Amino acid sequence: MSLSQRFGWDINTFPVYAANQATNRFKESMTYVNCNRCYDISIADFVDLMMKGEVRLLDGSFTEEDLKLISRGVLKSTQIPREVKALFL
Repeated sequence: MSLSQRFGWDINTFPVYAANQATNRFKESMTYVNCNRCYDISIADFVDLMMKGEVRLLDGSFTEEDLKLISRGVLKSTQIPREVKALFL
């Protein structure tokens, strides 16, 4: 059972990039984006989390198509507030 199924999320709100997929430009074995959660934090708090190692930079990049998938996922999510969804229109 996938995480999206376990939490009852639309599969489109949880894009997953396996290491062997051509679209995965990250050097992690599995890269996923949870479009059902957003975090509202200040830049100072974000930097603090990075310094503590709780947020880390991944080597790699998203393609334009990857970003479109993420945008669609955010817009389809029932968990994301309208104000945040408006940023993806």
